[in-house]
Amino acid sequence: MASIKILPEELINKIAAGEVVERPASVVKELLDNAFDAKATHVTVEIEDGGRAKIVVIDDGMGMDKEDALMAFKAHATSKLSSEEDLFKITKFGFRGEALSSISAVSKCTLKTRTNSQNTGILVRVEGGNIVENTETGTPMGTSITIEDLFFNVPARKEFLKQAQSEYRAILDIIDAHAMASPQIGLTFINDGKTVYSFPKDDELEDRVRAIVGKDNYQQYMGLFYEHPHIEIFGFAGKPEIASDRPKNQFLFVNKRKVNDKAIHAVIKNTYSTLLPKNLQPQYVIMIQVQPNIVDVNVHPRKEEVKFSNINLITEGVSEAIKKAIERSNLTPGAKNDEAASDSNNPFASKSPMGGAPNPFGRNFGAPKSPFGAPMGNNNPFARPGPGGAMPSPFGNMPPRNPFTPAGGTNANSNANPGQNNFPGTLKSPFGNPYNSPFKKPNDGKLDDPTGKKPFGLFDDVDDEWNDDDDNFGSDKLSDKSMPGITSAQKSFYVVKNLYIVKEGPNGMVIYDQHAVHERINYEKLLEVYETGRNSGNTQKLLTPIVIELSAKDYSLLQENLEELNKSGFEIENFGNNSIKVTEVPALFADMDIKKLVSEFIADLEEDNKIKEVDSASHKALTYLSCRSAYKANDKISDQEIEVLLQKLETTDIKYTCPHGRPVKIELTFDELEKMFKRTGF
Repeated sequence: MASIKILPEELINKIAAGEVVERPASVVKELLDNAFDAKATHVTVEIEDGGRAKIVVIDDGMGMDKEDALMAFKAHATSKLSSEEDLFKITKFGFRGEALSSISAVSKCTLKTRTNSQNTGILVRVEGGNIVENTETGTPMGTSITIEDLFFNVPARKEFLKQAQSEYRAILDIIDAHAMASPQIGLTFINDGKTVYSFPKDDELEDRVRAIVGKDNYQQYMGLFYEHPHIEIFGFAGKPEIASDRPKNQFLFVNKRKVNDKAIHAVIKNTYSTLLPKNLQPQYVIMIQVQPNIVDVNVHPRKEEVKFSNINLITEGVSEAIKKAIERSNLTPGAKNDEAASDSNNPFASKSPMGGAPNPFGRNFGAPKSPFGAPMGNNNPFARPGPGGAMPSPFGNMPPRNPFTPAGGTNANSNANPGQNNFPGTLKSPFGNPYNSPFKKPNDGKLDDPTGKKPFGLFDDVDDEWNDDDDNFGSDKLSDKSMPGITSAQKSFYVVKNLYIVKEGPNGMVIYDQHAVHERINYEKLLEVYETGRNSGNTQKLLTPIVIELSAKDYSLLQENLEELNKSGFEIENFGNNSIKVTEVPALFADMDIKKLVSEFIADLEEDNKIKEVDSASHKALTYLSCRSAYKANDKISDQEIEVLLQKLETTDIKYTCPHGRPVKIELTFDELEKMFKRTGF
């Protein structure tokens, strides 16, 4: 009896759908790709319930006639490839022939479309892969596709969908990438009736990046540009100050397609060299334009990876672009950049034509417009200065020493190819100077701070015998009279690697983890506020409210946890346009950089895999906050502070583990030590 057989077409379609349609975001990506390929000038995306209930994508592109509208739902049907040779010069986004066929196989799909030459349009409804309606209808030129009840006929797949907010953020990632990759196309995004983005057509890249990553982040971005006979690289790289221990705001595009490439990412990280600790990741938005025949975009099932015929050419160009951006930037944390250049010198100050400057994008890579969406001739943000003199440097006359040049040496890049854009000091940055920071980073609050200010309110109990009613350890009042110094003879502990505190206990040697100790103390302080509410001393009003402008994704994450934050001692209000206003904080955060704390808290929420044993949103929020506010490894703490940490630990309800469940301390008994040293029996 034969055991091999041909699968039914319905099952084949569902298997194909599983490869193409992983979640609602997959649907949005495929439909957006098709809309962009249809030469749309504006696209609207609307979703309900995170795309699980409804997805609508409307474009004003070419549209389809009746024959094409019906053919579009057949497997492996496409207008974007016709021969094998086309695979090696891909210039389209949505060239997956099975996309619409697979989507309609697991949803209820309605297509309305009309070409410019038709008086009436076509309506096609497909449910579970079967055409149930095919008729003429009135509709604007272009295409409208509505996807409803995704996975209605594959309940097992539907069970794997996440909560609406998680699916919404996955869709937001797709929208963000498409918005930045093609700023010449207008894009509106609506979530549950609320407009998230409304980008005009022929927009500026910098405007879209600012809206997507958030104004505060964008102010610490450095413009970058590099050109070569075969490639052009441009975009933004974040200053080290905003680097994160999570991969955050990392966008890499090849010919306007967002991709992941480990080799390029590694080069980006390595280019920062010693400017970044090994555990931190830089932010960047990098666009790479190459000839389509030297990049293969067909090496990944979802087209998320590419392969270059000469990867070294790409990585060297990316590295050089970032190096040049770093060289001409002031990287001092909190430092303000110069005031914006005048409109006449700032290529981003106005959308009016620049006046016939030469075009660095003169080689046509298949698109008649600049990657920034504006016509490449007169409105080119990278245009060279015309007659009349060089433009001033965007960072004034005080550039920092090149971090890639040895002290006392010459610039290692001074002999670079003059045909490349090396940005000499007299040439204005192609990005003008849109990086004016409105705030100065607060003091980091470390104990060896020359201001004497100490963080986290470890002496905030009014009955603390060393506090003397002073809420800040290390203040002038405290240093005058509250605590005597600890001499070497008085010390009852030793510190190893600025991390472990070793102390003699009644039964042996006790070793504490300073981060875990501080984390436990902070957690219980926050928990007290959460359970008992605000009262005198456990929260502090800010003299000046802090307004934080977030990306749409970060704003969504924070909104989900806003109630927990406010119960924990914060007072946070929505401030419009993805912004929040902080007016009150827990007392132990009074001396911290609140913007940085909020950013790190959001990063933890985004990762959301750190704490598996925490089973409630409140404990999760408190744990993240206590971790971010605690001392880290290698933080040098004074002897007095260590004494207080150990004393405070003994007053906590749980003094054996941090909120993550890791040990706060371990003990080596005298018996264990004697066995280890083989003293037993002598």
